Amino acid sequence: PEMLALERLALDLGGAPATGSATLRLGATPRLALSLDAARLDLDPWIAAMEQAAAPGLAAVSLALAAETASLRGLPLRRLRAEATLAGGRLVLPALSALLPGDALLTASGTGEGGRAELAGRLVTADLRSLVAAAGAPETVLAGLPPAALRWAWLDWRAVVEAGQVALPEIAGRLDGAAVSGAATLRFGPRPRLGLGLAFDRLDLGLYRPRGVSAAEALAVAAGFDADLRLSAERVSDGALVLERASLDAALEGGRLLLRRAAASLAGAQATLSGQVLPPERPGGPLRIAELAAELAAAAAAPPLAALLRAAGIVASLPPIADAAVSLRLSGAGPADALAVTLSGEIEALRLEASPRLDLLAGTVAGRVTLRHPGARRLAVLMTGEEGWDWLGEGSFSLVGSGGLTAERASLDTFDLVAGEARLAGALSVARGARPAVSARLAAEMLPLPVLPFSGAAPLPLAWLFWGEGTAEVSAERLLLRGGPELAEV
Repeated sequence: PEMLALERLALDLGGAPATGSATLRLGATPRLALSLDAARLDLDPWIAAMEQAAAPGLAAVSLALAAETASLRGLPLRRLRAEATLAGGRLVLPALSALLPGDALLTASGTGEGGRAELAGRLVTADLRSLVAAAGAPETVLAGLPPAALRWAWLDWRAVVEAGQVALPEIAGRLDGAAVSGAATLRFGPRPRLGLGLAFDRLDLGLYRPRGVSAAEALAVAAGFDADLRLSAERVSDGALVLERASLDAALEGGRLLLRRAAASLAGAQATLSGQVLPPERPGGPLRIAELAAELAAAAAAPPLAALLRAAGIVASLPPIADAAVSLRLSGAGPADALAVTLSGEIEALRLEASPRLDLLAGTVAGRVTLRHPGARRLAVLMTGEEGWDWLGEGSFSLVGSGGLTAERASLDTFDLVAGEARLAGALSVARGARPAVSARLAAEMLPLPVLPFSGAAPLPLAWLFWGEGTAEVSAERLLLRGGPELAEV
């Protein structure tokens, strides 16, 4: 005979009913064709069987599978439809379609040979979160994401599957409304390694930041695998903060986060950040930060601070110094609750040097700060936008002090101030509230002051007195009223 055929087969596959047919064509090039329609199917043994299907004497094996439910490496599938042909050691997959968790529609086609397969297809879903959860993502992280995160996705992709590795050299589509393109790899083994390189047209960080998950918990979740991450976006937003041309080059290795370089443009300023985040030395302890380095640089007329404060609604206008060129440099290391930092920078001719200690868990800063400027009167004009500071006299400006900053209070516990001919020392604090509360204790060696115009039609410039409330104690060995007397022991 030239052909043997079995019609209307009724089978039991792993306890699930199935129907099908089989055809064996004889001759110089024997060919076997199988068609199965099952209620439930485990694809893993079928894939292994296709790899071994080139039995002696068979030139080609064709398989058509249909299943209402199926599983692939533990991932549940529905409405599976697949066609495959193995001939001469080459696998051809002309059509594959299935519904993945979250009603994600997957379609694909491709070829394979010598343990290597190349596929191309499309994934469309309105519930990507369910698919990511089924793939093994930690529920603690997914539950903390906002409801709109990881929902709608449309991705065209090309994949290369080899022993122990899946590579996606081409990915293009949209994720939660943002255009995305790039590549990814996943290497299996005792310690899986993920490689991810994606470019977005826009990215909302607030949409993908888990709520209720600490940095230590997130790092602990990532301790079971390694990863290389290269991400970029034309626009990144996080509330009032807007970054342009942002990029991230990072790695997860052995439970530590290595930030090789993060860079972005902030309202015309260029910012870079690098460092390492290490796991706690003891259970329940704080994360550790090493090799922290950050820089911010902006040319004149590109004031990042001004743009950021205005966008956040903190201030409506800023003094002229906010429009000057600025550069800041920061380095540091230590545990997250006692991060030792060195900060230096310049804005116009004002130099900043500080060595604070940061408690990132409590959100507090404490340490020493130094500010210097060669001209006190010029700095006063730059800080206020107003002339009329001649009464300060000739001389430079310097402020050296120690203090702290919390969510409720900013303070200089001790400071020494030189501004022109003024020489002051003391303490100052401002408490946050509906009306800021000021407490000041000032002791001056020399305190020059302008003489107020006690006659004339213009009101006295005393509006600043009503900015807040508080108390002040001021003493001066010498008090010089410009255009008036010099007083002693005031």
